[in-house]
Amino acid sequence: MFEKTVHIFLITTKKIFVAQVILGKTPKIKNILEFDWTQDTLNNVFAEIKMQTHASRARIVLGEDLSYVVNTTINQDQVGNRKIVLQKAQELIPENLKKTKDRKS
Repeated sequence: MFEKTVHIFLITTKKIFVAQVILGKTPKIKNILEFDWTQDTLNNVFAEIKMQTHASRARIVLGEDLSYVVNTTINQDQVGNRKIVLQKAQELIPENLKKTKDRKS
């Protein structure tokens, strides 16, 4: 009988950890892999992960050194205003957001 497995990638600022989890009554973690990465090597690292794991899908967890979970309120009429959203986010996040990449700018 085939067991359902999922691949989980934990991505931090310098490493990617990959685990294959076999689901069931008592899930088991199998094949933990670790990769160093930079912005320049990320595509190659993902290609290597795919080659080693044969994973076509994965669940991704961002490490706390790479992401923030924050909560704020924005008026409904300001939701589409990127400048106001950036300003609100900057009040909550210590890094200078003007120095980060914005996928839509």
